[in-house]
Amino acid sequence: MIKTTIKKMSDAYFDQHLLEITKKAGASLGIKVITMVLAFATSVYLGRTLGADGLGKINLANKILSLFTLVTALGLGDVIMKEVAIGGEKGNFGFVHAVINRSKNLSIGFGLFLTVGLLLLVPYFSITFFKDPSLKFPLTLFIIGLIPFTLISLNSWALRGMKFTWQANTLQESIGTLIRSVVIFAVGFFGLSLTVDNVAIIYLGSFFLVFIISQGYLIKTFKPVEKKRASVSNRYLLKTSLPLLVVSSMGVLSTSTDTIMLGWLESTAEVGLYSVASRLAFLTNFLLIISNSIIAPKIASLYAEGKIRELELMVQKLTLSLIIVGIFTLFFYVLFGQQMLTLWGEEFGLANKVLILLAIGQFINVCTGAVGYLLTMCGYERLLGKVSITFGLLNIFLNFFFIKIWGAWGAALATAITIGIENFAKAVLVYNRMKIMTLPFFLIRTYKKRQ
Repeated sequence: MIKTTIKKMSDAYFDQHLLEITKKAGASLGIKVITMVLAFATSVYLGRTLGADGLGKINLANKILSLFTLVTALGLGDVIMKEVAIGGEKGNFGFVHAVINRSKNLSIGFGLFLTVGLLLLVPYFSITFFKDPSLKFPLTLFIIGLIPFTLISLNSWALRGMKFTWQANTLQESIGTLIRSVVIFAVGFFGLSLTVDNVAIIYLGSFFLVFIISQGYLIKTFKPVEKKRASVSNRYLLKTSLPLLVVSSMGVLSTSTDTIMLGWLESTAEVGLYSVASRLAFLTNFLLIISNSIIAPKIASLYAEGKIRELELMVQKLTLSLIIVGIFTLFFYVLFGQQMLTLWGEEFGLANKVLILLAIGQFINVCTGAVGYLLTMCGYERLLGKVSITFGLLNIFLNFFFIKIWGAWGAALATAITIGIENFAKAVLVYNRMKIMTLPFFLIRTYKKRQ
């Protein structure tokens, strides 16, 4: 009886789509875990070496880079992944190549213009806006890395579209993290001086090196594929990408607003404390990011084929798994968050309340599932753009006033509130427009029917 029940539950839960995702997630999960461990170890070392203020400068410059990377990419990452996924399924590799090359050319052209403009504004950002002249050199180096960093991202999106997910994750995150970790620890091992400026130089070098590696791998991957010549217009790409640019930019702005506004209204030391708490809280969202990168091409293909119920069931099963993991992660932070934070140094223990608030916000994000990708991959980019703009502005408004009142704790409260409301709004839109319920209520009905 027990074996029969377990088999029914297993059959109801694991279908061909989830099994495919689970197999692909294995490699991606392993790579993500290794990357995460390296990143955490390096962050702990930098926290203990540079202190909250020094770590805050590096994290603030990195957040600014991430924000402008999305702008430079012009929203083309999701377009590349979607078009490559659909074109690859149809064997139209000439079109796939045209989309990738045209997108990268657009991004490079705009990126050059943006880089020059930002370099001219660096003195204003560092001295007037953030009131920290020592931020000028690291911020300059991060901005110089804008174009290579953007191209790494676009190369990775192309690989994801071809379902080379773990390779994409390795190129976009793992290799750069490995290079930086090895060099930073080597500097410390040989007793050399490790300053904020030196760390910024290491970051810039890793951006260029990883770009060369990712470009070589992309060429090698697509070279054996027989392709016919095809062309794609800028208008075709930008028509879809510009609404996605708004979505992506507001999404990154939502995750960067708290850090950037803390640097503006408070200090880089507060940024250092906050960024460590944010890094830990983001682990709750860890599996959602992996699953989203894997199922995004699957969402596009299932929706294009009209398999709405299969798509709904696949998303709900993943959401249920993520909720279970999220519950354990949240309780862990409530019980042991203080001890985790002090790994970076005693001063970082002050961010414990910030950690709990941010973890709650990320848990809500996990509970709603892949709502953003459902809207993006199924043709509702403009609607998602409007939602992202609305809640992006709300996030800025709340952060501005809450930081002035409560400092870092106010930033965490504003971010948690915005994440929670925004993701439930997206879930409602997905259900109203696509009749897909991302919350796993449907699984209960499915299991009862099978009984």
